[in-house]
Amino acid sequence: MEEIFKNVLHDMRSAHNEAKRPRRNYERKKETVYIKPVYARWKAVVYYKDGTNRYYYSYDSVKRPNANFVDEWQSFTKLIKMILDKEGQYKMALIYATVDEIPESSKNSYDYMVARFDYYGNYKENSAVRCVNRGNDLVMNCKHLLTYGLKKLEK
Repeated sequence: MEEIFKNVLHDMRSAHNEAKRPRRNYERKKETVYIKPVYARWKAVVYYKDGTNRYYYSYDSVKRPNANFVDEWQSFTKLIKMILDKEGQYKMALIYATVDEIPESSKNSYDYMVARFDYYGNYKENSAVRCVNRGNDLVMNCKHLLTYGLKKLEK
């Protein structure tokens, strides 16, 4: 069982499949306000059909009553869900990653493209992106991306 869990975490295709699962239905009480987080491993850039661009950052911290931890795989999945919800509204959406040990969003060092969505529904991912457990945290393996990853995905 543990071996199966490790394989799922190492494969980013599972994040894309997880993002396609239907959401639960509930009524939103107020409009969502996006605030740029202090620490974010992922950054999504969405180019809309009307010519505007929007930047979305991942929220990696998970707060529970008994513990706080970092789950970068889940935040990557949430960015993909957000992009899939906006399908048909954009020309292209890109997800970038930073390889800094402490991913501060203010440094703006998001150099590696890890996922690409286009107008036609095509999806391409960087196969060098892997997540590993470090204590209670689930974080991206930056050394693996630096060694084997490309900075830009081909069309």
